[in-house]
Amino acid sequence: MSKTKVISITQDELDEKIEAAYEAKELKEGTRIKILGAQVKKIGLVILLEKIVCRKFPNRNGELELREFTSTAKETHEFLIHDDLKLAFDLLRSHLLIITEQKESFDAYNAVVSPQVLDNIEENESPLEKVKVLGFDNSDYYRVSVNGTKQIRGKQILSLSTPPTYFEGFEDDYYEFGDELFHVVQHLKSEIELFYNGKYAPDSQLSLEFEQQSEEEQF
Repeated sequence: MSKTKVISITQDELDEKIEAAYEAKELKEGTRIKILGAQVKKIGLVILLEKIVCRKFPNRNGELELREFTSTAKETHEFLIHDDLKLAFDLLRSHLLIITEQKESFDAYNAVVSPQVLDNIEENESPLEKVKVLGFDNSDYYRVSVNGTKQIRGKQILSLSTPPTYFEGFEDDYYEFGDELFHVVQHLKSEIELFYNGKYAPDSQLSLEFEQQSEEEQF
């Protein structure tokens, strides 16, 4: 059975905690983020993001004026990835195969198979089942790099990495399915931002412990 621990603090310490809480809330509300990329960890993600902090500062005349500060950072978030985020990463698998020119991305006539066809192959026959996307970099809004792995023989793993791929408008570098890739990347970035803001998968182990504790408290 859980026990409540009570700690006494002074009024000054309480005032400091309240002030810190207000400042943290103000900082969070005055901060915007832009997802630039991510790498999958064993648990969670390393997120590459741009932070735009907008706060009021006094100028030379003592008047408050709004200022913006932009910085790029890599942050590690060790929480379980939600199923929606896993599916968003999976949507990049077909593009990873096509851009790296794997044999699965060509049909019997040596024509490139579209991402829609690859995504709709029956699950037990799908070449995508052996592909795992591990990360992407969209620091340049007009292009993206994707990396991952492909199981080739038995337990052998082949590393895959695309060159920076333009979504559209750059002649020889233009990717045939760039428009679809762009929308997949934007969707993935939206899911990562939700993850960043607290959309995690439930921890099954913690849930089990909580349920056991609740049962014990009934007796």
